[in-house]
Amino acid sequence: MVAAALFAIGGAAAGGVWWWNELLTRPGPLPEARPVVIPRGGTPAAIGALADAGAIRAPWQFGAAAWWTRHEGPLHAAEFLFPAHASLREALTILRSGRAVEHHLTIAEGLTAQQIAAVIGKAEFMTGEIKTPAEGTLLPQTYDYEYGTDRSALAARARVAMDKQLRTLWADRAPGLPLTSPHD
Repeated sequence: MVAAALFAIGGAAAGGVWWWNELLTRPGPLPEARPVVIPRGGTPAAIGALADAGAIRAPWQFGAAAWWTRHEGPLHAAEFLFPAHASLREALTILRSGRAVEHHLTIAEGLTAQQIAAVIGKAEFMTGEIKTPAEGTLLPQTYDYEYGTDRSALAARARVAMDKQLRTLWADRAPGLPLTSPHD
């Protein structure tokens, strides 16, 4: 009798482990790869965003999996790329990795400060306003940014990059040039 009870308990435990593994690794419902913005707000915010995007079947399952695996790290808020049919395990790994989608903005050479401000002002997925910078203060190049980056923060990065480039060029300039400062 005791042996039968222990066998039944062992069988139930093995079944539970199998079910849990199946729940975590079964392909998810997302039909194609898609970026999903996960807002701040912890697991409930992640559940809402993933459910709205069609990336999870049952919000309670994702919540249970997030709680059960919480020792693996916190869930991050950002824009993440979820592959087609991402399992709950894959979704949780993506949210914990902190590797957000990178967008790119190119400031082309020869643009005026007003044109640069317009390019930054029209950049998708950025927030805030940008004032027209002084002429020649932003370095033309391609900048990476994440969803929600402030436009003025990207302009500040371009300004720092220009200052660094000018310092390098100024230090290596040919002697005798009729220049009085790096901005000349």
